Amino acid sequence: MVSFGLVSSLFDFVTFAGLALLIKAAPATFQTARFVGSLLTELAIVLIVRTRSCFWRSKPSRLLSFLTVATAVLAIAIPYAPFAGYFGFVPLPWPIMTGLLLITVLYLMASEITEHWFLRWDNRMHGRSYSRAKKK
Repeated sequence: MVSFGLVSSLFDFVTFAGLALLIKAAPATFQTARFVGSLLTELAIVLIVRTRSCFWRSKPSRLLSFLTVATAVLAIAIPYAPFAGYFGFVPLPWPIMTGLLLITVLYLMASEITEHWFLRWDNRMHGRSYSRAKKK
């Protein structure tokens, strides 16, 4: 979990730096983008750590797939909803939303690589041969 924590912290830093230094986002925009980006990356990591196989090779259950997609759509939609102001959220401009989606995809890839590395290390430490194939 230390390795996943380091990857997560790196992407948090990238998100914060992009919003604060590159975009110079207003506080409400920063808060909204942080909410959306955080939720998207948390959903992404669930898909990674739920299997020892590559996440795209291991089909999640219908319920997990539905809930993941529904939560992602809801996270992206909330800033545009009439009640968003109650949470201090504002609609995000498309460049910020695009950046958040890009960061999420990169986070997904980095987490998959980290899991691959970790599983190889764990198997070496326990004298097992490395295989990402699903155990039956």
